[in-house]
Amino acid sequence: MIVKLSTVVILILLGALLYVAGVLAPDSVRQEVESRVRRVIPSDIVAPELSNLKMPDFSAAPKKTALPEGTISADQLLLSGTSTDDTRYAVQAGAFADTQHAEALAKRLRDMQYPIRMLSIVDGRNAHWIIVAAGSYTSANDARKIRAALSSQLGVPSMSVIQLPPEKK
Repeated sequence: MIVKLSTVVILILLGALLYVAGVLAPDSVRQEVESRVRRVIPSDIVAPELSNLKMPDFSAAPKKTALPEGTISADQLLLSGTSTDDTRYAVQAGAFADTQHAEALAKRLRDMQYPIRMLSIVDGRNAHWIIVAAGSYTSANDARKIRAALSSQLGVPSMSVIQLPPEKK
């Protein structure tokens, strides 16, 4: 048993060492290995040269797009330590990039007799999301109690409790 375990550990360590050596290898060594592999294995089986791949430029600022009126920051949905008599809580049933999927979930929740609010938010990377919030509770604990039942009904393993922004009058 110990011999088998030792063999497995040695093979894993050898694989990790080869991986690290391949990652840290200079381009000249990598190109030499690729050329030798191409001589042995037919070209239609070998992957394209990795040295020609270019990484996208993530440093560029995201494009600003026009957001729907009433869009809020995602930070406004986080539970705060303070609340007022007007503070309401809900279960975040879903977050969608497109309205069609958000509306489909909202309809399903309405059919299950949950009050629904759809919130247009922007996250920290300026990505636009539509949040489907189920319920409207006076305490976060009340929302947490409903979260388990809703999670089971929808077959979603994890849902968040959020603080709803005040409704526009």
